[in-house]
Amino acid sequence: MKKLFIACLSVAALTTMSFVSKSPVFEGKIVYSISYEDLPEEYASYMSMLPKESTMYVKGEKFRLEQSAGMGTTVTIIDNKAKTGYICMDMMGNKMAFKMDAKTFENNTADENKPEVKYTDETKTIAGYTCKKAEIMSKDAEEPMVIWFTDELPAFNNKDFKYINGFPMEYQVKNGGITMLMTVTTVSKEKVSDSYFKVPEGYTEKTMQDMESMFGTGGK
Repeated sequence: MKKLFIACLSVAALTTMSFVSKSPVFEGKIVYSISYEDLPEEYASYMSMLPKESTMYVKGEKFRLEQSAGMGTTVTIIDNKAKTGYICMDMMGNKMAFKMDAKTFENNTADENKPEVKYTDETKTIAGYTCKKAEIMSKDAEEPMVIWFTDELPAFNNKDFKYINGFPMEYQVKNGGITMLMTVTTVSKEKVSDSYFKVPEGYTEKTMQDMESMFGTGGK
């Protein structure tokens, strides 16, 4: 069961973007489907319990991401203006809110680590938006990350996407032996309540070090 905990945490880490919304400012809901490729054998038996969908709520510089898995739900809440963030986990009846470290909000991407970005002429339609293709090759990567993005939605100052002038509509990411394909299925421009960006009642606040100790996620 511990492997399933780690798998779910890895998925949450992969899909959590420390966003700083750029123009145009967006308010609403964006839903990603999640599919898995070449899942390691140790995780294969848990495939049916891994998240299949990720729902994102955005309001300026505030961001909330929800995921449900076989063992419970994970809600990530980030307020970039206030520089606060929590990973709220409701797993097997235990409700814990892990407070993000201040370094999470630091821009620690040095110029010498700037990835090489290659734009192509390829386009395709995703969730009704015309998307362009880009390949991002990081210094320590063996192969480029392929991203399909649209400039009709705001760009975000995420470490992986900060060099793309648009919103990532489809991308593949790898971490901890897990390979995921994230694809936007719906985009809804709507009002989002400020209450969405607060830690729900009934959660016990803990540190990220507590999470590493509890789930053995250090270094992942």
